[in-house]
Amino acid sequence: MFTSIFEGLRRIAPACEDPDRVVEVHVEDFVLGEVLCREDCLVIYRRPEGAKQRLDIVMQLDLNHSYSKAFSIHRSGDESSCRRLFELFRARVPLLVECVPEIGVSKFVLQNVLQLIREKPSWSAAHVAAHFGYTACFKHPVIQSQINMRCEESLVTPLHVAVRSQQVASVVALTELDARMDAVDATGDTVFHYAATTTRDIIQVLSRHPSASGVLNALNGKGCTPFQLACMADRVDCVMEFLKAGVDVNLGCAPAPEEEAPSRCMKDVLDTYSSRFCNMDIKYGGTPLHWSKTPELTEVLIEHGCRVNARNFEGDTALHVMVRRNRLSCALALLSHRADPDARNAHGDAPVHLAVRTGDVSMVQTFIAFGADLEVLNNRGESPRHCAAAEGRSQGDMLYALHAVGASRCAPALSCNDGCSPGGQFNGIPPENCSFSRKYETVFEEILQLSGGALPGGGGASATEGAACRCRASGGGVAGGRCRVLSLDGGGIRGLVLIQMLDELERIVGRPLHTCFDFVAGTSTGGILALVLAIGRSMKDARCLYFRLKDKVFVGSRPYDADLLETFLKNELGESTLMGDIRHPNLGDRKPADLHMFRNYESPLEVLKHVETDPLSDDPLPNPRDQLIWKAGRATGAAPTYFRASGPYIDGGLVSNNPTLDALTEIHQRNQALRATGQEAEVVDVSVVVSMGTGRPPLVPVNTIDVFRPDTMWGACKMALGITSLGQLLVDQATQTDGRVTSRALAVCGMLGVPYFRLNPQLTEGVALDETNPRVLVRMLWETTAYMRSIRQDLDHIRTLLLVDTP
Repeated sequence: MFTSIFEGLRRIAPACEDPDRVVEVHVEDFVLGEVLCREDCLVIYRRPEGAKQRLDIVMQLDLNHSYSKAFSIHRSGDESSCRRLFELFRARVPLLVECVPEIGVSKFVLQNVLQLIREKPSWSAAHVAAHFGYTACFKHPVIQSQINMRCEESLVTPLHVAVRSQQVASVVALTELDARMDAVDATGDTVFHYAATTTRDIIQVLSRHPSASGVLNALNGKGCTPFQLACMADRVDCVMEFLKAGVDVNLGCAPAPEEEAPSRCMKDVLDTYSSRFCNMDIKYGGTPLHWSKTPELTEVLIEHGCRVNARNFEGDTALHVMVRRNRLSCALALLSHRADPDARNAHGDAPVHLAVRTGDVSMVQTFIAFGADLEVLNNRGESPRHCAAAEGRSQGDMLYALHAVGASRCAPALSCNDGCSPGGQFNGIPPENCSFSRKYETVFEEILQLSGGALPGGGGASATEGAACRCRASGGGVAGGRCRVLSLDGGGIRGLVLIQMLDELERIVGRPLHTCFDFVAGTSTGGILALVLAIGRSMKDARCLYFRLKDKVFVGSRPYDADLLETFLKNELGESTLMGDIRHPNLGDRKPADLHMFRNYESPLEVLKHVETDPLSDDPLPNPRDQLIWKAGRATGAAPTYFRASGPYIDGGLVSNNPTLDALTEIHQRNQALRATGQEAEVVDVSVVVSMGTGRPPLVPVNTIDVFRPDTMWGACKMALGITSLGQLLVDQATQTDGRVTSRALAVCGMLGVPYFRLNPQLTEGVALDETNPRVLVRMLWETTAYMRSIRQDLDHIRTLLLVDTP
């Protein structure tokens, strides 16, 4: 009998088997064994086996029947180790089996549970249940008491375990029991850090918890947010879900905080623009700005708080990425929101270095236009010009783009080719019809200058009308003494030419331009810039403003929605700011049209104590100084066919698109009024006039302007063409800013002995007032920059005249 029992025991546990393998046994096989310990369904049996003792840990669900089915879950000859394992099992297994009976009837399920308990001895029953997704266990009060228990070494909670195991059901059950979301493990990881590499479903469940917002952006021990970990893992689905959950995309990315408020939730952005993200860039991190593929999405992301100068894991700003991907429109959108054009990445490359390598001359011209440092060196000691020269003569247009604005050749120490070496002669290949360095607008002016004749100041002459703005300035001013006059032409989006010239002039003068001029006159786009100057904004701000304006206002077909323009002007100039000045739009409902000036000073009639009245109704006109700035901007920008009239006002360009003469007339009449009223001390003398145009388009032939009474169908067609050409000619003449307009201004200033400067670059192509093509616009700005660099001598002369007697 004893022999048969021992043979049965040997069958149960052959010497070569794994002592922890779950083996199905019968309880009667252990009837002669000694019970060392019993706890619920677990028993330790000791049985003799030759000269040695043998211990078995047996799980027997039905202890009331001696012949019931059971499992041997551990076999050993070491009593102390067996007891330790028994203690480990008895605190977990009975609870789990009670909640999930399947564990006690399937040796395969039981094997997995026991193996996990051995591997994770510090885990509670709640941890084990969370790992396997045994949600029924979380109804047991004992296991519920363990849901926030942390392991001794790893400090993980059951919720950490459920997330890592991707057991969505366990995550749901634990969050419903209000498991702690802010618990961190030994490395500082929260459950959101664990979720970063799991599934979007788990992130959705976690983010719905009331306390999720306080944990979503937490940094772990390595200083990473969950959002950044998802980016590193290239888990696009998890990244997008974090964005929907309202993660602060700026945290840990920006070199320095630009604002205290975090970014806004981007759920609506993702719902609308999900296809406009470049998923291949997500693994490099950064903010969603780094992954944008369209300028529209770029604008939206900036509005949602993404910082434009934030860096990704490679040290690149979004601008670096847009240049590398050759997304010109996105790069312009970033620059228009003051992205740093000189930011350097981990290799020391500024965006302009990358722009040269794209082979796209428009990209290079963009950074020239936005004032990028063209002498910046990367970690290899290379300048943008060196990079362009290294590309060979096939990229001669890029080399010329840099050379034309003064990019220096390399130092002798570098090994360079003919395009950048100190003694090289190759400066690139200029574009066709490149004549931006032409200074004079008429042959007469050029010949006169070459023959030694006296031109007042230098350059040609011109005037614009629209808004007149008197700016108080140091060293003189309009309250008596000298008067420095700035005149700005109209021209729609070509106001960018004015901005570029003013920016270059401001750089040379070395102080804000609103402190350098005493009287500023502008029409249409020049009027808006006069307002911008009057409120003290820099030309860099103005350039960004105009690039945003073209995208937000020139939408759809003409006439454009004036509400968009009004909203834009309110945002940029202030909705309630008063400046009773700045602009000369026409009174469009009068015949003939009157030139109306918005002023922030007393008009000549006011000086004479005369109240200005409406010429039709004879009612007193409102004081222009009490008008809102944005309304003055709206009135001067009411270009016919582009925008509807603003009340009685339309664009002053139809009467005075170059206000130089009107500005001089205004100053002269005001001086007369001051003398007539005994205010001699307030009289001012014009000391210098600077007139700026919006670019001279190339000359084009006109096929026909013949208008006649037709007698055939072909004659009718020719007449229609003639009427069209004649109409365009009349508009061109009415809005002309060059030619005889500038000659008259030059003559007047010459007779007055006033230095007069006309700055107006020659463009290689005509640019429409509502042009939005970025390549056309950046080429126009590059040509303007090259033009200004070519007339540096005149600009130095202007600087001297503007700063006379100025401390």
